[in-house]
Amino acid sequence: MRAFVAVPLPETFVHWLDNFKALNPLLNGCTRFVPSASCHMTIRFLGDVSDLSIQELSDRLSEALTEATATQIVLDTTGIFYHNGQPAVLWFGPRQVPRELLSAAEQVEKALVGFNCSARSERFTPHVTIGRFTHLCSQEAISRISECKIAPFVVSVREFVVFESILGQGQPVYVRRSQVKLRGLPNRETELY
Repeated sequence: MRAFVAVPLPETFVHWLDNFKALNPLLNGCTRFVPSASCHMTIRFLGDVSDLSIQELSDRLSEALTEATATQIVLDTTGIFYHNGQPAVLWFGPRQVPRELLSAAEQVEKALVGFNCSARSERFTPHVTIGRFTHLCSQEAISRISECKIAPFVVSVREFVVFESILGQGQPVYVRRSQVKLRGLPNRETELY
């Protein structure tokens, strides 16, 4: 099965994303938006893993994240991932990344050493994929992406979830297979990296 480790988003993200779309009509003609309920912040794509290995994966993550602390991340900027020189993915992400999140992502990476999953080919960039570009998107529209209006959205990072991605007709369906709760936030401001 295809699997990944991610931070789930709160239900209020649906309304926030709808507001973003309304404020940026330019994107509607050139972006196929991901259904709001499917949005999440990917920590690590795992690729194909066996159903039998989910318990081992869950145990590894639980052990690796015993000291990981809950935090908050602020989605306050848009970005584009390119494929073969063409704009492919529109995403939201933070301008500043909490140290706690970077540390937890490193621990996940260490936990996967020796585990049969795909290797990370890119640097960890916390983001939420919100859409994929169509061939109808003009260069003018692409160049104006950075001007898109975006109200900051705060995400509480309190758990990491292993999701199974079930492909089929239309959009994939994501099913929770296991989760690891993070330790509560200490009484201090979140440190930003």
